[in-house]
Parts: sequence; C-alpha cells; structure tokens
Amino acid sequence: MRRDAARIGPDRQLVGHFVLRLQIYFDFSAYSDMALGSSVMLGIRLPVNFHSPYKAASIIEFWRRWHISYRVPARLSLCEAGRQPARPRTAVSQSLHHHAAGGLWHGPPDLHAVGGLHGLYLTINHVFRRATKGMTAPPQLRVPLHVASVALTFSATTLTGSFSAAPTLSARNVIGGLFGGGHSAIVSFSPLAAVTLLLLSIIVWLMPNSMELMWRYRPALPSPYAISP
Repeated sequence: MRRDAARIGPDRQLVGHFVLRLQIYFDFSAYSDMALGSSVMLGIRLPVNFHSPYKAASIIEFWRRWHISYRVPARLSLCEAGRQPARPRTAVSQSLHHHAAGGLWHGPPDLHAVGGLHGLYLTINHVFRRATKGMTAPPQLRVPLHVASVALTFSATTLTGSFSAAPTLSARNVIGGLFGGGHSAIVSFSPLAAVTLLLLSIIVWLMPNSMELMWRYRPALPSPYAISP
C-alpha cells in the first residue's frame, strides 16, 4: 500500500484528500446525529455538535461549527460569538493551547502540525478582523467574496488535515500539489465517481443540514453561537 501511494502524484493525492474530507464530514455529521437521536429517546437533549462546518467563511466560524460541544466548556474568547475579539497575543496563547490539547488526543503528528497550523490560522483571522473592523464590501462583491472565503477556509482546513491523515504523504508533496506540482493527470475517476462527488458536494455546500431540516422537532439544544439552526 505504501509503495502504491508513493507512486501517485501529489495532485491526485490532493483529490484523494478532498474525498477524505467529505468522508470525515459525513462520518462526523452522522454519528453526531446518532448521539442526539439516541439521547432524545432517553429523554435527554444534547447541544448541537455539528453544523455544516464546510460552509464556514473563516477559521473562527469553522471552529464554531465543528465539534461544538468539545469547545463550549473551554469558553475560548476567540470562538465566542458576539463578544469582543481577543487580543492577538491572547488569541495565540489560547488557540495554541487548545489545539495542542487536541493534538495530544490524536497523536504527535496532530500536536505539531494540526494544532500549530490551526492556532496560526485563528491568530491571522483575528488580526485580520481587527484590521478590517468597520469596513464593508460593495454589495456586488459580497457574494463572490463570501464564496472565495468559504473556498479558502475549506482549502486551509484540508491542507491541515493532510499532515495527519496520510502518513505516506509528505508536506512538500501536499504544498507542491496545491501549486500545480506533480503529474499532469489530476482526475482519474470514472464518470459515476465524478457524478457522486458532485452530488456530495451539492449536499455539503448547497443543501440544508440535518439539524436545519429537523429543527421543528427540537432534536437538540441550540448552539451557544449565533449559527444555531
């Protein structure tokens, strides 16, 4: 398996990581729903834990949508909605400590790569928000800028996940693939696989999630953030 993976170009591996991110998305969404449904059957309502994180337009918003119940008890100021943004130095300290704890849970690769990168992402995001506070984009640019922000956020989280998801893939290959390095054949899927990926992408980015569809039945407690269904 490792020899075969080494022969695959970084561009194809990037497509593979896109597929992996979709798998992680549907896995996490499904077992979060299973936990909520099982609890309701026992007369217990848990908070929303997963709320379309790939629709996030920033890293801050991503961590408000991904594994919400894990981050609520910590009450990190960099992840609290409707509050005054943390100072850059505070954001650095809190984000690095928080993601280092997650890295200890998942293992050394996550501790060094994932935790550090997400801490850096969050810090840059907070500094950018402070620098652009009070600025508004022209109406005709709001939709394109939002789409670009969602794409950038997804790309950043996908890159970070690549460091821990594939031990046989070096960081150099990942970054090289992002900038066009590697072999020229990017997609080698069958038409059925391509259509499947398209349909899954539509579900992730264009359709309401399970909480939004079922919210009338009170399947969970509202999220503490402003993104509650």
